[in-house]
Amino acid sequence: VPVGFSSGSPATRFSICMAGPPECSPGHKLAAKQRSYKEKYAEVMHKRQVNMYERAWDEAIRREKEMCSKVAKEAQEAKEAKDAKDVKEPKELQANAGEWSGGAFHTFMVPYSTSFGQDLFLVGSCEELGCWDVIRKVPMGWTEGNVWTAKVSIPKERGAVEYKYIVAQGDRVTWESGTNHVLEACEVGQRRDRWQG
Repeated sequence: VPVGFSSGSPATRFSICMAGPPECSPGHKLAAKQRSYKEKYAEVMHKRQVNMYERAWDEAIRREKEMCSKVAKEAQEAKEAKDAKDVKEPKELQANAGEWSGGAFHTFMVPYSTSFGQDLFLVGSCEELGCWDVIRKVPMGWTEGNVWTAKVSIPKERGAVEYKYIVAQGDRVTWESGTNHVLEACEVGQRRDRWQG
């Protein structure tokens, strides 16, 4: 038998040749198609998952930026509100004086480093300074260098006026120690004091 031919009848050899190699069989082709479909499906699912992760990442970044913007805006609004509170008109800085007294302005100044949540106030012996009543205390405004100031109009007829500075944090009030400060209502100008701790 020549090389490359098998023994058997011519009909047998012809049927073998017509069948072709195994990879050309219908079963093999079907399996190849199934593998191709599975590979394409896996590729599509992978791309879908990647797109989902990318969208989730973009959304997380968007929310983070939105939160940072919101926090910055709230901080700016709080700063503006504090600045507006610190810069008060002289009439607003009077201690429940009622009607505008028409007296001379006195500027009270005292350096003091407060802690978070603390504010400085002024209270004294005359009506304009609250008559020593902390409920009627005069609010002071912070300025550069931790110097707290307040402008109050005190009629000249008040004569000698005694006063002290106090620190308030919520309901807690700390009085300045030492002797009372004294001013003459007729002596208009700035009063730069030192906190007596």
